[in-house]
Amino acid sequence: MSFPSSFDLTSLNGNNGFVINGVTSGDESGYSVSRAGDINNDGVDDLIIGAPQAPGNNGVGASYVVFGSNNKFPASINLSNLNGTNGFVINGVDSSKLGTSVSNAGDINNDGIADFIIGAPGGKSGAGYVVFGSNSGFPANINVTTLNGTNGFMINGIDYSKSGYAVSSAGDINNDSIDDLLIGAPYKGQSFVLFGSSNGFPANVSLSALDGSNGFKLTDVNSGYFSYSLSGTGDINGDKIDDFIIGNPTRGVGGVSYVVFGSNHTFPANIDLSALNGTNGFILNAALYNDGFGCAVSGAGDINKDGIADFIIGAYNAPGGNSIGESYIIFGTSNGFPATMSPSDLDGQNGFTIKGSETARQFGYAVSSLGDINEDGIDDVVIGSPNAGGSYKGASYIVFGSKSGFQANMTTSSLNGSNGYKIVGLEDTRSGAAVSDAGDINGDGKSDVIIGAPGDSPFAPVSVTMGISYVVFGGIPLSSPTPTASANPTSPLPTHTSSPEYNAAGLLTPNYVISSIYNVATEVGEILPFDSMSILNGLLNEINFESF
Repeated sequence: MSFPSSFDLTSLNGNNGFVINGVTSGDESGYSVSRAGDINNDGVDDLIIGAPQAPGNNGVGASYVVFGSNNKFPASINLSNLNGTNGFVINGVDSSKLGTSVSNAGDINNDGIADFIIGAPGGKSGAGYVVFGSNSGFPANINVTTLNGTNGFMINGIDYSKSGYAVSSAGDINNDSIDDLLIGAPYKGQSFVLFGSSNGFPANVSLSALDGSNGFKLTDVNSGYFSYSLSGTGDINGDKIDDFIIGNPTRGVGGVSYVVFGSNHTFPANIDLSALNGTNGFILNAALYNDGFGCAVSGAGDINKDGIADFIIGAYNAPGGNSIGESYIIFGTSNGFPATMSPSDLDGQNGFTIKGSETARQFGYAVSSLGDINEDGIDDVVIGSPNAGGSYKGASYIVFGSKSGFQANMTTSSLNGSNGYKIVGLEDTRSGAAVSDAGDINGDGKSDVIIGAPGDSPFAPVSVTMGISYVVFGGIPLSSPTPTASANPTSPLPTHTSSPEYNAAGLLTPNYVISSIYNVATEVGEILPFDSMSILNGLLNEINFESF
């Protein structure tokens, strides 16, 4: 499948993706974006979009769930039109900045339906809100004050901590077969793991009450902005238990990230991350002063196809504070990790560096795993660069996974469609400020990507400050819409050069049908594989084979 080296978001047309428009000027929808999982249990993945300044820049905050669908999406949709059947809105409380962060939550209550979490770091302490998935439907509007333990719950933060600034699924780090959560509190230099449970949750859970049995606290002695970013990584050390990573872009010389291994053993109530020694996790230190290393972290799927999960770290200010930006892929291994690592250690065998190509463009500001967007059977990643292209257009870069190995260094300018491609935004939107795997939102079996463009540049006109999000479908050539066949064409199909072939029953032979469709598809630029006679059963009855 051929991808262009660059693709403009203005080209989204409903066939290759679609635009999601914010509601009110100043909302900054798209400040955070994430796959939500299949929260309405209809078999198609859903999305969540954060708008922390809603409504109209007053900081209450809102988050929007957009349901996936097997039906075709239009070229654009408006979040104001969500009505409970196509999605819904979750509204915050005064000054909460609900939607600063959003994430899928796995299935934290173990009911078989995906859940999600929203961060709200405003107010005195900040909070997180978990909303349970349901197959009973959702109203058009939910206020976080109505979460009561049966439909979700509130996670009360620590005073003056900005709890909820970052939230994420952790995977299953205690190996009890139930997903767990990560909540960051960067102003206190703390992070928290909340264990999932099949025994239910109260309406309110306090982070201060975590004691090792229901979750635990992690601390960084020299805190900086510890837990500015955090994410589950999957199983990067090959022990069959999920692991996680926490970023601190201001710690040390130029930022630090901490990887903590999951375990079958009981966790203590508090973990001091300075004690990571290679057996329980490890520390990654920035290469240069003021790199902003750890501003964004994420799992990377299995990008080198070796059977072990990998992860990615963004450094938007690298190298050394000039804001070109770099991102680092670290390969998982079952051979163990040292107690400390640095990006300068990456040599292509243990990981590699992706370097931005433009000064002051902040490549690596946002990073995410993607799933397999180009359908080669290998996971890919997406990296945001919100100041790319001049005029705060922003860009997002897809880097394809490969089982053929990687060089120690690659640059964004080397992406040529075969190893990845660039997605270009619109002026003043800062596209790529948030990026995420979108799951499979259109139900075609292919991984999709969502890009947030909150419109928060210093020169943004009012018209873009409502924020915009963009969904780009995977597996479809981006340069043109997907051709579609009609059961009753309004004009004859292209003429076949050979005479029709009929069987004894007077029907067109399968070979003739296949060759005819192949020729038609080729003429419009789409090769269609027909490898099953079952496909023909419908075709012989549904397609009008006139003018062959």
